Amino acid sequence: MKIKDIQTVRDNMRCSILFFFLLYISANASAQVLIDSIVAVVNTEAITRSELENEFRISAIVGKPAAEPLTLTQKRAVLETIINRKFVLQESKRIGIVIAKRDDRITEKITEIRTRFASNTDFQNALQQYQLEIDTLRVWGYEQLIYDEYFRRNFFNTVSSAEVERLAKLYYEKNKTEFTDSERQKEYSEVREALIERIRQAQAEKEFAVWLDKQKEEGTWHILDDELARAENEPR
Repeated sequence: MKIKDIQTVRDNMRCSILFFFLLYISANASAQVLIDSIVAVVNTEAITRSELENEFRISAIVGKPAAEPLTLTQKRAVLETIINRKFVLQESKRIGIVIAKRDDRITEKITEIRTRFASNTDFQNALQQYQLEIDTLRVWGYEQLIYDEYFRRNFFNTVSSAEVERLAKLYYEKNKTEFTDSERQKEYSEVREALIERIRQAQAEKEFAVWLDKQKEEGTWHILDDELARAENEPR
């Protein structure tokens, strides 16, 4: 049930569920209190301002850093990424998806990210530049592993092999010139495996998008930040 555009409902949500996470940092025997507000809720699970800001930082580490400052539309897109992930993580928990050898897989994920940099020193400098803790990156890495496993089990592996084969052959016949090697036309048997993988991925992503839309229609999610809520109507 999508009701984020109704101002009165959003105001009521603030009154009923908005609360503060208090983070205490000790310094010279004195405590400093930091207040972390909620920007969105997905089925009663909060998305905090710090979680959103960490997502910006992680995006800069694992991908191509966006130009600063981020536009409102970019911020909203990142928030929607988190919202989508929450739906997946919640459903994964419900059906009991876990990752075998969790710590090893997380380490592999961090190593994969680290190899994007020329050296470990460059990687550590990037973490420092974006004020990102390695533990935060590890939590994100585990959530990505769960997300990917859910997609693999429920969408990628369930696509009809017969339908993929049909679409692969059809695509090859319509786009033969795409498959050339040193001016030699490749036979379908030579490109079949890679083409089937590509089409299976595309079909799975379509089905996954339909599933996400259904979750948003049937679930309850709200964007509590006025600015981010208005971003939906901003020009892309």
